[in-house]
Amino acid sequence: MNKNDIFAYLTNNVSGYSVGNMILNLFVIFLLSIFVFIVYKNTTKRVNYYSNFAIVIMLTAIVTGVIMMIIESNLVLSLGMVGALSIIRFRSAIKDPVDTAYIFWSVAIGISSGTGNHVLSVISSLLIAIFIVVFSVIFKTQRKEILIIRGKAIDIFTVEDVLKNNKISFICKSKSLNNGYQEFIYELNSRNSDPVLNNLCNVDGIEGINIVSGVNI
Repeated sequence: MNKNDIFAYLTNNVSGYSVGNMILNLFVIFLLSIFVFIVYKNTTKRVNYYSNFAIVIMLTAIVTGVIMMIIESNLVLSLGMVGALSIIRFRSAIKDPVDTAYIFWSVAIGISSGTGNHVLSVISSLLIAIFIVVFSVIFKTQRKEILIIRGKAIDIFTVEDVLKNNKISFICKSKSLNNGYQEFIYELNSRNSDPVLNNLCNVDGIEGINIVSGVNI
């Protein structure tokens, strides 16, 4: 095989995607990307998850699938595509590392379905979803919260006794005193901290109580 034959092979090696195959690939990608977002929405621990994240997931999967179909159709074009994509830089910082995992999941769907491996794409997505749901249920049994107590001459020993009696594990994160006005910040790890509010209201010296979700603030 001479140089001309190699060049002809590289430039003419087209897999020949039919319109039906392209529509099927994109349809499977679209359905699986919706599935990914449903899993994300129902398992995320973010207090204010991004509603636009659904669009990001779908676009990432679809665009990746289109790129894979283009790459598979022509080897020379695929090399040029790799060089073009290497100059892309993302400027938006992702606050939660879990969101990055969902982006990679979308990319995996685009790669597998874009190359026609629909069975692999569906089975892997189901296994990943089961993994996420199981672990979200396990870690959802307990939640972290921030307890903020303000007042004057607070009986802090009674406060900690109340937490212990309600079987809530806690860590004192901050203590402050300003002109006789005290503020204590505790990190709580509990299944239900609601009953604690009524009990703490009866503690001498407490004038204000706040409980804030400690997950993804």
